[in-house]
Amino acid sequence: MFKKIFFYIISLILLITTSFSFTNAYLFWIKSFDNTIDNIQKIESKYKFNFPIVAFIFDPRDEWQISDTLNNLNDKFWKEKIYHITLSPNNYSAKQVADWMFDEQYKKFFRLVKNNNLKVIFRTMHEMNGWWYPWGSNPKSFQKAWIHVRNLSRELWLDQNNILFDMSVNHRDMPTKTIPSQKAPLITCDQKSKFTEIEHQIFVSTGQKTEIVEKKIPIPQSRLDKLLNRPIKYNIIKETIQVEYPIYKTEIEKKQNCYTFEDYYPGNKYVDILWVTFYNRWKASYNRHRLLPDQILNDKNWDTLTRLKSFKKPIFIDEVATTAVRYSWAYNQELSIKSYKDDYALKNQRLVSLRKFMLKTPEILGMIYFNIDYTYWLTHWMIWEADRAIINLNSNKFYSATYDLYNHQSNNKKLLNLFNSKKDFNPSVNKNAKLLVDLLIERFGVEESVIRIQSLYKTTNSSSLKLLLEDVLFLLSSFSN
Repeated sequence: MFKKIFFYIISLILLITTSFSFTNAYLFWIKSFDNTIDNIQKIESKYKFNFPIVAFIFDPRDEWQISDTLNNLNDKFWKEKIYHITLSPNNYSAKQVADWMFDEQYKKFFRLVKNNNLKVIFRTMHEMNGWWYPWGSNPKSFQKAWIHVRNLSRELWLDQNNILFDMSVNHRDMPTKTIPSQKAPLITCDQKSKFTEIEHQIFVSTGQKTEIVEKKIPIPQSRLDKLLNRPIKYNIIKETIQVEYPIYKTEIEKKQNCYTFEDYYPGNKYVDILWVTFYNRWKASYNRHRLLPDQILNDKNWDTLTRLKSFKKPIFIDEVATTAVRYSWAYNQELSIKSYKDDYALKNQRLVSLRKFMLKTPEILGMIYFNIDYTYWLTHWMIWEADRAIINLNSNKFYSATYDLYNHQSNNKKLLNLFNSKKDFNPSVNKNAKLLVDLLIERFGVEESVIRIQSLYKTTNSSSLKLLLEDVLFLLSSFSN
């Protein structure tokens, strides 16, 4: 009896301490259905949520929508929120990005971040280790492009007080050897197939060795031996000689067959956070098993989480979702609709599995749930993912396990503490602009300096001077704020 009571007490203590250790384990927020401030506010108001981070994807969107959104964030949201923002470079390749072809759009975005004093986790050229985006499948070009974009942010006086660069990889490496596109053939690249080992025999030098050889010395025959045609007899003499021989060594050549996300990594200096995307779905018309988060990120064939942890960077999930419709049959519209309408239990189970995974994986600090329903409420043929959404104001769908995900999130400052790091400007960047701003403010003050520079900007025809004056005006605007 005593042993039984003791066992219950120990079990209770373990349950309490385990639950306590799981509390405040991660951050949770969503990417809204229509990517607008209004939609997020309605979700927060209706369900009494206060997401610490708000996610927007400009992939791409009109320039006025980007500027209108960013200029209204501080007014319509609390200033302490962090914004996870994806800005994709249209259909440019990594080489084109590195060659400055998307610079104007990047610079406008960076100025909006600076002018509004936002805290932004910046995702660009994401899922580069897949076959579907044009900036993927060329690691050297990607590294060059990434470093160029980050340096652009520093030229515009953004540092880790305002912006953290998020390198976002697909959970599985699926590049292509052709030009990346939505229709390009994929290569499944895992650690076993990444390299082929080829043995080569390499000549090193010529060696010498001693050998004993036998020589046959014929014994002279008599006249009678010759007449009778007797066989010749020999004396055997042993002789020591030096023999040359070639010396080889075996070298193993590792021939790379395909690329994994490690090949794209531009260096610790240029990456602040590592993010990963994954879904427990496949094409809706396929008969495919839906995997749990742990099965996806810890699959022994690609071992994604262990590899991400090796970089010693904060890890987040910036796209994750579960489908509602599970196919165990060939595509059928009627059965799809029935499954879609009866999906609450399955979707809730999947959300609980996601929460459990987050709680037991402290290396992952948070996630963005991709709150999108691509089924169009089953009014169209489903050619791709089914229902990812857990909150849908349009179809009035809400999954109760969303509260479970939300209530288990962290209120700590882990993510916020990644901001406010030391400045890391390149001192050679904008040196002339900075010097000119200091002189102008000292002599004329901010307002008068702005008027003078604007006047000069309008009258000059020099493109190089205009670029300098643009940077000066930008810096002056930060003083006036």
